[in-house]
Amino acid sequence: MAAVFLQPFAETKWMFLDPLAAAEMAPECCHVYYGFISNIGLVFWIGTAAVCLVVGLAFWLVSGADRFTRFAISAGCLSGWIGLDDMFLVHEKVMPKLGVPQELVMVIYLVLAALYVAVSWRFIFAQRWWILVLGAAALGLSMFVDQFFHSVDAGIVYLEDSAKFFGIMCWSTFHLLATFEHLCARIRPTATRATG
Repeated sequence: MAAVFLQPFAETKWMFLDPLAAAEMAPECCHVYYGFISNIGLVFWIGTAAVCLVVGLAFWLVSGADRFTRFAISAGCLSGWIGLDDMFLVHEKVMPKLGVPQELVMVIYLVLAALYVAVSWRFIFAQRWWILVLGAAALGLSMFVDQFFHSVDAGIVYLEDSAKFFGIMCWSTFHLLATFEHLCARIRPTATRATG
């Protein structure tokens, strides 16, 4: 984000907004840098979903449902859905056109997040849970700003989308670290037995 703020070549606001929103609102259309930060966030949502789902399903096939597989599969599904929502503006554009208010969609997402925690809390609290809490706080701040200060003023855009990006990075970091460490812990004993 610092590189985006410090670069002198393009107006920073358009790099933070969703590419479609930037294309609609910018004085001229279109530039490849529109939605730069938003697109990087999408890569992390979908990448996290893919890693969690692949590793979770692999462990489920090998050893059945346990705390880790419930954690990984629920995190993968939630990450993937939020990534798709973010990509296609489901809560902002699609659902309101279908008659479902954006506020209701956000409440549904909070319920899904609570279900994820309910299913996975034992595994979550055995990890670096504070990273997830930090990410949830940042995503909550982004949602708050979006709901109550919906504006394309540069300061509001920076606050909302910086918090969102930071939240995504924390979410991804937590899940990727937890998945990688679980994978390594399960592989090491197998490798030791094979070489011993």
